[in-house]
Amino acid sequence: MESPQDVVVGGSISLVQPMQNKKTDTETCRLEIDFAECIGCAACTSVCHTLALKMDALTLVLASGVCDNCSLCVRVCPTGALHLT
Repeated sequence: MESPQDVVVGGSISLVQPMQNKKTDTETCRLEIDFAECIGCAACTSVCHTLALKMDALTLVLASGVCDNCSLCVRVCPTGALHLT
């Protein structure tokens, strides 16, 4: 049986590993979420390579301890609900 992180590609199974967190102790997550603008589309979660963003029901959840401020999520957000400070 496949785990949630297994991906079937061309009849074989490949394990998808998140990128290693390269933050230092002095870096902090600068991502802010405007929940009034978030529509729960999950576009941001699909590009988050650190898995800092995930959906809990229809609410976006940020694990700020693993966010590396790459801003990929900000660029794909269709409503502008995400921004770096």
